[in-house]
Amino acid sequence: MTINRKPLPQLLVEKGIITPQVLDEVNKAVKDTGQSFEQLVVDLGYATEVQVMELRAQELGVKFMDISQFTVPDNVAPIVPFDLQQKYNCIPIRVDGNTLTLGMINPKDLFALDDLRMRTKMQLSTVLVSEAALAEKLKESPSGAPAASPGMPPRMRSQRPS
Repeated sequence: MTINRKPLPQLLVEKGIITPQVLDEVNKAVKDTGQSFEQLVVDLGYATEVQVMELRAQELGVKFMDISQFTVPDNVAPIVPFDLQQKYNCIPIRVDGNTLTLGMINPKDLFALDDLRMRTKMQLSTVLVSEAALAEKLKESPSGAPAASPGMPPRMRSQRPS
């Protein structure tokens, strides 16, 4: 069975979030500024970040999760070392049996998924998360305390006492 996924710009127009004229304007701005389409649609006020992320998830065939108010459960936090969370732009969300759900800004990153699958020895499921929300979460250590200074190696940050 073939899944026919539509690109984000087309989804935004079909959902009535932007008009074809706005689409042309944003595409021109992408060429002029080099910024991403998604960021410009939000920055120019045509859509909210959540609207864009939900449609991006639809485009990718995954679910979107808003992690801005999310706290990683204590039993899940140690499964993915903090340095790997930073390296692969991911955050552990939950464990169900032998399946670990990860929030990622690129849930289709096969290299990251293969490495994380090998290191955790678990099956992986992914959800899309916003880059901004993930960046905020990665400013914190797994214990919820602020991360150590940038000069401290990531492994040391993940082992800091709370």
